[in-house]
Amino acid sequence: MQELFPKREQFPTKPTYGEEEEEIFETHRTKKIKHLQDYKLPQKPINETNYEIGPTYSYKKFQNQVIDLIPKPGSCFSWAGSHFKTFDGKVYSFDSKCSHIFLKDAIDNTFSIIIQNHPECYKGPDSKGCYKFIKIYYQDKEFYLKRSDEGHPIFASPKKTLPIPGQLPGIRVTMAANYIVLSLDTVGVTLKWDGQQLVHAEVKESMWNRTEGLCGKMDGDNVNDLETKEGRLAKSVITMASSWKVDDLDEPCNDSPVEEHTCNVNDFTGELGRAATKFCAKILADPRFAACSEVVDITSLLESCRWDFCNCPNQKDPSICTCETLEVYVRDCTHKGVQGLSQWRDDKTCPMKCTGGKVYMHCGPKKGQEMCGAASVLPEVGNTCIEGCYCPEGTVLYENKCISRSQCPCKLRGKSYPPGHSIPKDCNTCTCNNGEWKCTQVSCGARCAAVGDPHYITFDGKRFDFMGQCSYYLVKTDNFSIEAENVACAGAISEAMNFPVSVSS
Repeated sequence: MQELFPKREQFPTKPTYGEEEEEIFETHRTKKIKHLQDYKLPQKPINETNYEIGPTYSYKKFQNQVIDLIPKPGSCFSWAGSHFKTFDGKVYSFDSKCSHIFLKDAIDNTFSIIIQNHPECYKGPDSKGCYKFIKIYYQDKEFYLKRSDEGHPIFASPKKTLPIPGQLPGIRVTMAANYIVLSLDTVGVTLKWDGQQLVHAEVKESMWNRTEGLCGKMDGDNVNDLETKEGRLAKSVITMASSWKVDDLDEPCNDSPVEEHTCNVNDFTGELGRAATKFCAKILADPRFAACSEVVDITSLLESCRWDFCNCPNQKDPSICTCETLEVYVRDCTHKGVQGLSQWRDDKTCPMKCTGGKVYMHCGPKKGQEMCGAASVLPEVGNTCIEGCYCPEGTVLYENKCISRSQCPCKLRGKSYPPGHSIPKDCNTCTCNNGEWKCTQVSCGARCAAVGDPHYITFDGKRFDFMGQCSYYLVKTDNFSIEAENVACAGAISEAMNFPVSVSS
């Protein structure tokens, strides 16, 4: 069998540096360089005898491997309930019923993002739908991303449900195809959630060396990506994951993370294990992903793919459970600048099934998905496409279904009103039309009042109080004016309103 990985003793334990290497270290202070021995690359990344897969990207960079320390944007993933890919590219897996810190500002603590597998994920065939529950702490406020009982995505605070799309100080929520996109603009963090188990965090270079949690420290070196909450480098994924566990004060979680799975990494002899290795090795090395292998190490996702294949509830076609790993592969490549991957799906490879009258588009409309009462603008710019399920032209999205705009309801103070419904507003009438309130523009009369000791009410209903002993205009126009003066009441220390000054015109 062709040897894919060099033996450990082939690498020098203490590399010696000549003048050239010393000069490199001196001139490239923003790079860390690992000096390793040269060796021949395998002609093929896949051993066709047992379908083991060799590294691609990391293999090509093994000699004098350069770890770029120049700050740059980063991308972190969690998918399929168990898998994680850090900002610096480390992939690991564990299963847990508890909440864990996914991403956090390690320096100023401006935000933290906590994720948890919903209890429905562990109910087996009786499950109503497995998804990631997401909690966001930002500017001392708490928000949630979750699903309703009907399966609709919800953005909420502890007190009320907030609209999607919607905007609050420093935070925006919109939709892009199948994804809820939450942007924390002031800190440069964007969170994308597919309403199920895929969570994708993108951060700007301003977060370089400032992140911690399951996404790791974004510093260009994945060696420290298994750091615990206490800042120590863990020897196992379980130790690291346990340190980032978050307990609810009311209901502490006693579950322990689990790293084992049905398709054990060392078990190539079993029928299921061999089938998983064969399928995952071939699909990850598919020619359509050739450009990806230049920027992402295929081997980093092989074990995640095998895990999903072996744990798939649908054993008639377990390959369907590997689609999230492939999607992460494509999204990570796209984030790193690889183009031409928008049509990676086909009828045989992870076809996307759309519901609610939506249709699949490998490249969504540039103006975003039109929705009742608003348009959800895509966060990406340039030539980047977002694949997914969109409403056909001429229809808009409402509660995850496509309807004509004339069917859109209107909302007021948290209540929904059907098309054609009318409500009074002062002397005008507002009618629900195409998801928006259309109001008549009749000029209404108004009343201003000055009462007692001394209280004022403006024409628009504003109330205020102030003490003064001068004469004041209550109303003044080009044609007339009304003045008033506060005078002391006989035998009282307070002052009452009097009108000693005449009305002039």
